Amino acid sequence: MRFRTTRAVAIVGTAAVATSFLVACGDSPATTTNKSGVVLNVASTGDPVQRVFNPFLPQTAYAVGSQFEIYEPLVQINKITAESYKPWLAKSWTWSADSTSLTLQLQPGVKWSDGQPLTGADVVFTYNLLKKYPALNLVGIDFASIEAQGDGTVVMHFAQNGRPSFTQLVNLEIVPEHIWGKVTDPTTTRTPTRSAPARSC
Repeated sequence: MRFRTTRAVAIVGTAAVATSFLVACGDSPATTTNKSGVVLNVASTGDPVQRVFNPFLPQTAYAVGSQFEIYEPLVQINKITAESYKPWLAKSWTWSADSTSLTLQLQPGVKWSDGQPLTGADVVFTYNLLKKYPALNLVGIDFASIEAQGDGTVVMHFAQNGRPSFTQLVNLEIVPEHIWGKVTDPTTTRTPTRSAPARSC
């Protein structure tokens, strides 16, 4: 009897999840009536989240599991093992002796999905976007300045020791300047023309 009850709940739960998923991708709430005459209204509260692909907004598809699936970070962070970092768009990084500057070497040959190369200018643009629009800086990334030294090197400068903020600094989605530079207001844009990096390594 317990097995049957559990199984029935599992079936109902699966149906509810399936219905919720379909509604989240639709335009309006779904209404279903079963044989008992019970009406089930499934709200479409997922719509605004699923359709927002601006990684810098507080309400975005990235918040529900798609982080880094469109735009990628300089470094991947292992949140289970302390201080475990994996090179990603950046292949390596070094700190100055006083920890007030961070130099990142980008992976060579990385291209956006439209064929444009990823360059240091894209990285500089992305970080300066947070300075220009503080509302986008949801995790409090703080730096004094950033510069590109050629296409493959980026240097960040800090007013004081920047090492404690390393995880926050490198865990930011990098966006293409040639696309996002045309966005009038990134604080309200939900879905800019998408162009994600395709790694060649």
